[in-house]
Amino acid sequence: MDDATAMNRCIDLARAAAERGDQPFGSVVVLDGRIVAEGDNSIATDIDPTAHAELMAIRRACQALGRIDLTGGTIYASGEPCLMCSSVIRATRLSRVVIAMPSRGSAGGATSAYAILKADGVAGLTAPPEVIEGFFEDRVRALHAELGWPPSGV
Repeated sequence: MDDATAMNRCIDLARAAAERGDQPFGSVVVLDGRIVAEGDNSIATDIDPTAHAELMAIRRACQALGRIDLTGGTIYASGEPCLMCSSVIRATRLSRVVIAMPSRGSAGGATSAYAILKADGVAGLTAPPEVIEGFFEDRVRALHAELGWPPSGV
């Protein structure tokens, strides 16, 4: 599976999340050339502050594969993973992270002062994954503009 196909799926998931009343974010985990799990933001509908798209995709990938080591896998995210999601990406040893749009806030796992996705020498974590930023950023920005995201006051 190529990056374009995987990121297009993230964008579809982001749209579905928004249509359901959640924040417009989607994520997929790819291993051995196929999507093994998908996730979209469901914080509002699940009333769960941890229901970020990346965490949902990682949780489902681990359950589907019966393990928590996702070495060799790539996670695609329509928005930059936050610090919480980035910690889980590192803990599950995903090898590659492809991000469409950077974080609007200061808690991005790749661009903030606490860029855990890129940090070397973090106790208990393996080497940082390869991080690709800005892949299809224009498409995600267009989706957010179409949806009026973020709403005023957010």
